Amino acid sequence: MKIFVKTVAIISCLILAACSGGPGAPKLANSNVIYDCQNVVSNATSGPFITGSYLTTWGSAYREGANAGVREGANQGGGVGGALILSRVSRPEFYRGRPIVHHTNPTLPYCMVIAASPTKTRLALKVAFSQLKDFGYRTNFSPEPRPYGTYTTNLVERSHRAARWIDRFSATVEALPSGNSAIVVWRQVYIDRDGSGYYEASSVGALETWVMVRARQLATSQ
Repeated sequence: MKIFVKTVAIISCLILAACSGGPGAPKLANSNVIYDCQNVVSNATSGPFITGSYLTTWGSAYREGANAGVREGANQGGGVGGALILSRVSRPEFYRGRPIVHHTNPTLPYCMVIAASPTKTRLALKVAFSQLKDFGYRTNFSPEPRPYGTYTTNLVERSHRAARWIDRFSATVEALPSGNSAIVVWRQVYIDRDGSGYYEASSVGALETWVMVRARQLATSQ
């Protein structure tokens, strides 16, 4: 058990030092206008919406490995201690019978400052977010948190020769003191490489930027 705990600690350090970039990663701003998110530059551009790759960061494999290692160790440990470790890493959620394993430290969402009022940006985000239906997602809206609410999608599964993965989106608008607004988009992605379960990975930000760029174009076009 001591070896297992030590291994988890080492892996956690690797996660903190892991590279955050990756294929399709957007350019980030030099300073954080919005805290607790990854600030994408306001003039960012976006390519096509990619469905043939899971689009995770270079360091994401460390995150997946930590989730898998903790789960395996907890299962082998058994008893109350093993169950406690597992409960801190994974909430009881499944997709088609396979467990979805969450990391104890959620990945940060991506955000972008928009030169438009929060009301105009919310309407633009509604249209941009609805375009995710073209890629197999069902979209929903919740009025909380008020006043701008939250847009969400269901989980969608995709695959290629090396892995299967599922992902989902959530997005909201924040008002800024300047009178402008910010869009915050969070993509949760989970990868299954061996059939044992879907382990949380770190999204590179390409698809989140796709949503934000379209909302920005709509909000600032009038």
